Amino acid sequence: MFGLGLPDLYAEMQIGKLKELIKHGMPKSVLGNQMQYGLEMMQIMTGVPELILNYNYQKYSHLMEDSWLTYLWRYISDEKLRIKGWKTILQRQRENDEFIMKVLLNYGISKSELATLNKCWLYLQAVAISDIIANGDGTQIAPIYVKGNLDSSRRSSLK
Repeated sequence: MFGLGLPDLYAEMQIGKLKELIKHGMPKSVLGNQMQYGLEMMQIMTGVPELILNYNYQKYSHLMEDSWLTYLWRYISDEKLRIKGWKTILQRQRENDEFIMKVLLNYGISKSELATLNKCWLYLQAVAISDIIANGDGTQIAPIYVKGNLDSSRRSSLK
């Protein structure tokens, strides 16, 4: 640090977190289970199909509360690192299906509006376009979702 040969404390802390993530990564321990649960929650909260740690922090972080994992995510994003081989829980249900939040991010909607819309999708238990579509060609949202009501005939398996 500053040419003195001292470690960068922030980098050392984040590297330590990365080591813990790698060491306990897959749920083989109590800490591994907690990490997996935290990453699954982040994936659901942001509505992205892959491991959230591989997404741009600046683009998605406003959808999350700060946590140990979000600080690690910020570091991973800033350093342009990628993590491979992690289990994800959100899957496309149909060919050409898209995730709602991923689509909305491309429309220039403000961060506060996105956060509000995200809360709506979480309440409605809808993460993909196919979750809210009423017809086979994907051009019409089911009226129940337009009104903001839950569909009692369809429940998400995500808790």
